[in-house]
Parts: sequence; structure tokens; C-alpha cells
Amino acid sequence: MRLALLAAVLLAACGSPPPRAPVVGQAARAEVDAATKVYSDCVSSRGATVDVSGAMPGDVVDAIVKVCQPARAALVSKVAAFHKLGHPKLRADQLAIVGEESVKDIDGPIAADAVVKVVERQQAAAKSGK
Repeated sequence: MRLALLAAVLLAACGSPPPRAPVVGQAARAEVDAATKVYSDCVSSRGATVDVSGAMPGDVVDAIVKVCQPARAALVSKVAAFHKLGHPKLRADQLAIVGEESVKDIDGPIAADAVVKVVERQQAAAKSGK
């Protein structure tokens, strides 16, 4: 009992720990997350607003992805920079490949969501007679 009381008093005497210094990896991860959102939002918002009449959904999404290419390229760059933190000896071309392959992993789901939006909009237009 005395030991627990002594430990509590000692901990209380220490005060608050000093604030933690920002961690480079956390900041880089936040940049990757933000760039991912920009790319995803670009594709998603265009899927909800682009003209879908008379076009195949896949063709519409291909055009959307082309328009969003700058956001995708920024994401690839951020992923490569993030990966470099853990693997500083990799060459720039290797990091670019890692970035590209990582973004390819999310291209499919992002495009699939856009296809769903396009198809839903085409079906709604067909039902309303437009």
C-alpha cells in the first residue's frame, strides 16, 4: 500500500511530460493521406457531375481519370517521398516505381466507385426520359 502511494506521489511530482517533437514520418503520412483524398475526390466529384449521356461508363471514367492525372501524379510523388523515409538508400527510379505501384492499388477501387456513380446517373436519366 505504501509503495503504491509513494509511486502515485512521485508521478504527480513529475508534472506533465514535455510536448513531443513532430515526427517526420507522421507528417509525411498526413501528406500521403491528403493527396489520396484529393485524387479520390477529383475522380468522385467528376463522376457525379460529368456528362454521362450516350457514353459507356468505362469510357467516361477513363476520361475522368485523365483529367485527374495531376492529382494522381502528386499522390505518386508523396508515396515515393514517404517510402524514402524508411528506405533512404533506394534510388529515385526505384522510389518512383514504389509510388506508382502503390497508387495502382487504389486506382481500381476509385475507378469502380466512379463507374457506379456514372451508371446510377445514366439509369436515373433513362428513367426520367432524358
